[in-house]
Amino acid sequence: MKLSKIVSALFAFLGMVLVAGGIFLSFANRNAGAPGRAVPQEAKDCATAFLTALNDHDLESARTYLYGNPDLGLSQTSEDPQTAKVWEAFRSSFAVSDIAPLRVSQSEIRLDFTLTTLELKALVNLPSLARNILDGKEDQDSLYDENGTLKPQEKTAIMEEALEKTLAEAGSVNRTCTISLVEAEGRWWVLPNENLLSALSGGME
Repeated sequence: MKLSKIVSALFAFLGMVLVAGGIFLSFANRNAGAPGRAVPQEAKDCATAFLTALNDHDLESARTYLYGNPDLGLSQTSEDPQTAKVWEAFRSSFAVSDIAPLRVSQSEIRLDFTLTTLELKALVNLPSLARNILDGKEDQDSLYDENGTLKPQEKTAIMEEALEKTLAEAGSVNRTCTISLVEAEGRWWVLPNENLLSALSGGME
């Protein structure tokens, strides 16, 4: 194995260790809030598992910790390769950071963290970029069939090029999320709210 690959693998491993350590420390001995009220271990475990699943890009597992198990559509696959590429890029961009201590009151347990994702709103520029790519082609006549319609293979190639450029140039967005932990049906859950769902949808709600 080349040295560069060993170094890359080492840094990737260290990154996972540091994230896991940060998540653990955020829930270790953090009972601030209402005096005398300890955070149940099950609530800590729920929050840890949810954030770990998000950071591991395992959104199907993350969904199982949301109360009501809402179908976010993020774990689904698409038969359209371009759509599938977008969602894969979005899912793989998830990163959890800045995990704050649990905040405890008599009525609820809350947690703040930052979720970094690909900025999906960059996709609104996709049609205009595709148009520019088409207009920039030198041999325009070869792109169209006898009916003056853009050939399917040319359309696919242009859209793929536009999508690759859009995803490469799309920035990341950091969203501060606040979640509540609730106990229901014999277990602890993350209560989804619009703040969290907006982050999970890339702000495309």
